[in-house]
Amino acid sequence: MIICNYCGTGNREGEYFCDECGNPILLALQGPSGTSTTTIRTEELNNSTGTAFDAINTRIYGGTSSLKGISSLVIHISGVSEPMVVRLRAEMTVGRADVQSGHYPDIDLSAYNAVEQGVSRAHAIIQYNDTTLTLIDLGSVNGTFLNGQRLIPRQARIVHDGDEMRFGKLALRIYFK
Repeated sequence: MIICNYCGTGNREGEYFCDECGNPILLALQGPSGTSTTTIRTEELNNSTGTAFDAINTRIYGGTSSLKGISSLVIHISGVSEPMVVRLRAEMTVGRADVQSGHYPDIDLSAYNAVEQGVSRAHAIIQYNDTTLTLIDLGSVNGTFLNGQRLIPRQARIVHDGDEMRFGKLALRIYFK
């Protein structure tokens, strides 16, 4: 079990984001005197060619916001091994399907325990134009988060390659392809 550095909640091994607060789960690194110097997942530091600070910034903050040559999004959902690939369109709704009302979002998170995770039927919108991708919360009850910050409903935020999104408690990471 991994304890969240922010809220103290216990999370399953292998999780990158806290199930309760959505913040990144970081592990302590030991300095030469045995004191904790910074926090980062050890496997990410081992794969990094830069400093611990560079690896932290790469992990928490996304990369480019440029969509030049991009046609799809690769979505890695926390705890799911197979990513979801979505072809870019000008506007894509994110949420969960509701057969009774006939509501089917463009990015349907129903298969990922969306109801239990607090995902609304019409939770958010991802908009795409020639230069940027933006995320807009639709006034969802459990909130939409981008890199740990709650979005103000109906205000667009620019999404970068590698950013972490959270819809309610369902965390995912988005990559440009």
